[in-house]
Amino acid sequence: YVVGCGSNRALQRGDRRQRQKCIRVSCTVDGKTFETPLSLRFTTAAFIPPVVSLSSDVSELEENNATATITASLDRVSQEDVSAVINLAGTAIPEVDFNISGDLNIVIPAGSISAVFSITTILDGENEGNESVILSLGDAINADADPKELTILIKEALFPISLKGVF
Repeated sequence: YVVGCGSNRALQRGDRRQRQKCIRVSCTVDGKTFETPLSLRFTTAAFIPPVVSLSSDVSELEENNATATITASLDRVSQEDVSAVINLAGTAIPEVDFNISGDLNIVIPAGSISAVFSITTILDGENEGNESVILSLGDAINADADPKELTILIKEALFPISLKGVF
C-alpha cells in the first residue's frame, strides 16, 4: 500500500474552558482520499539526564596480582551512548602499583546500563605501606556524573624474612 498524508489548517474545538487542537488530515491510500479529524493530547516534561556512578566488588586488594572489578552504572537506561572520563588519584601509582584494563574513557552504549573495567595490583617489591587508588568520574556526556569518589586500598604484601649466616 502507498500512503500519503498531508495536513490542512488547525481548528479550535470545544467551549472556552476546554480547548483541544483539531487538525484535519487527508490521507491517500491506493488512490482513495480520506479526511479525518485528528486529536492529539500530550504532556511534556523537562529532560533529566541519567546519573553515572562507580562501584567496586571489593574495597581492598592484596598487592600481589589481586583484581577489583569496577562498574560504571547508570541509574536508568539512556537512549544515547553515555561516556565519562575516569580520574585517578591516591598514593598508588598506575603501572607501578596497579594496572587498569581498558581505557580511562568509559562508554556505556545506548540501551545498556553499565560498563566494566578492572584494576589489577602489581607486586612492586618495595616496603612502602598500604596505598590507595581513588577513582572519580569527570567530563560525562549524555549523563550527570555522581560526584562521589571510589577508594580502593592496596594492602602491602610483605616479603618473607630470611636470615643469612644464622644456623
